Parts: sequence; C-alpha cells; structure tokens
Amino acid sequence: TARFPVFVSLAESRIYNGAGKPGDPLYSAPVRATIMENNIATVTLTGGIGTLPSDVLQVRKLYRPTDSEGLSYAPPARWEELNADADPSSNPYYYTIEGSTLKVTPSYDGTLNLLYFQQFPAVGPSNTAGPMIQEYGLLYFKAVMFYACGFLKDTDSAGNWLSEYRAAVDGINRVSSEIRMGAQRFRSIAKVMGC
Repeated sequence: TARFPVFVSLAESRIYNGAGKPGDPLYSAPVRATIMENNIATVTLTGGIGTLPSDVLQVRKLYRPTDSEGLSYAPPARWEELNADADPSSNPYYYTIEGSTLKVTPSYDGTLNLLYFQQFPAVGPSNTAGPMIQEYGLLYFKAVMFYACGFLKDTDSAGNWLSEYRAAVDGINRVSSEIRMGAQRFRSIAKVMGC
C-alpha cells in the first residue's frame, strides 16, 4: 500500500512520456490523445525568445495570430544556421526549443499562439479526478498493475499487464489520429478515386 503512490507516479510518467525505444522489451509509446491537445496558449517573445508553458509535452503548431500557416520546426543546430542568415525585416519562419525556451528566427517581438499536447496535473490524494484518469482510468490501472507486479517480482504477470497496456495505448493513439486526420484521409481517397 505504501508503494502505491510511487506506482501511480511511474504509470503517469509512462503514459505521458512513453518508455524506451521501439524494439526494447519494455518499450511503450507516449499517449497522445485528443483530450490532451485542445490547449492553446499565448507565448510572449522578446528578441525572438520566449518561455513555454510548464505543461507542454509536444508542440502541435506554433503561429502568429495573423498567420494560420504557422512556423516550421528546425533542430537547434540547424536553427542556428538559419538564424545567422535570417533577414531581420522578415516575419518569423522557423522555431526551435531548448529546454523550456522557445526561439524563433528571424527575431520577433510579440505573441505567438501555441497549440500543444498538455500534461495534466499529477493524480494523487489531492487530485483523484484529473481528465486523463477520468477518460482513461483503465489505462492507469494497467500501468499501475505492471509496476506493482514488477515490484512483487511477478515477471509473467508484469509482462501480461505491459502487453495489455501497450495495446490500450496503441488503440488510444490510433483513434486520436483518426479523429485528427479523418477529413484529410477522405479528401485523399476522393482525390485518388477522381471524385
């Protein structure tokens, strides 16, 4: 019983961040459900630099309020090259992230809208009804059982719970992707069929 809060904390880390790499026996993908992505924040930049909200897991889109197309991501090393060649009179086009710092180039003073996958406050005695556990309580249960069985050195049961957990994550991510991309797929199919 005393270990239960630790199992819940480990389960949430696996849910939000995934674990391992594909091919690892303990691998599982992070959950990227639709309920995590309906969050839009405003980031204020000075000299092309701003701070991300503390609950950001993954950026979906970054854009100026007057430009719905958005900025393109560049890895930090590539961003440095692009920044060195940037026309300071142009609007920002590329962004990169280092820790919790957001950088854009060309430099920009103002606000950007950020659509992102959000990590909800941790579940615990003072927060027993967060959005993720309400929507995906069974997922939490499977992850907690995996850690509990591992703690008890019941490797067969732990493996079974991990398999069930991974299948649940795959289902959640697949359904969320279908919701997100559904209309685009129908347009693509219609185009191929000449409709």
